[in-house]
Amino acid sequence: MTDPRFSGIGMTSARTRDRLVQRLREQGIANLTVLDRIRNLPRHIFVDEAIASRAYEDTALPIGFGQTISQPYIVARMTEALLDGPPLQRVLEVGTGCGYQTAVLAPLVERRSTASWSPRRRWWCRRS
Repeated sequence: MTDPRFSGIGMTSARTRDRLVQRLREQGIANLTVLDRIRNLPRHIFVDEAIASRAYEDTALPIGFGQTISQPYIVARMTEALLDGPPLQRVLEVGTGCGYQTAVLAPLVERRSTASWSPRRRWWCRRS
């Protein structure tokens, strides 16, 4: 990733992402594919710039419209659970939010469909 928005600095740097992955390991996330995806996907681009420095905390964060981006542990655990089963060809994500879970799944599942309840949120996800 050469775009500085994606590589991050300070609290959005690769080192900060590595610390998040270490915490996820300590909490029991063992799938290396999932951990690698969490490490390499820049979560800070899915939240408002004002709270980007908190993007790699293991907590849900507000994304507007009364919604939150899920806690990284929850995203990792849901993804791990999906990958622990038989190979998946299609996944339907209901409640797309900012699209982070869909982005985590993107290289791991052949086809992804998402649904969002808010017309304003749907527009935002479409452009992300």
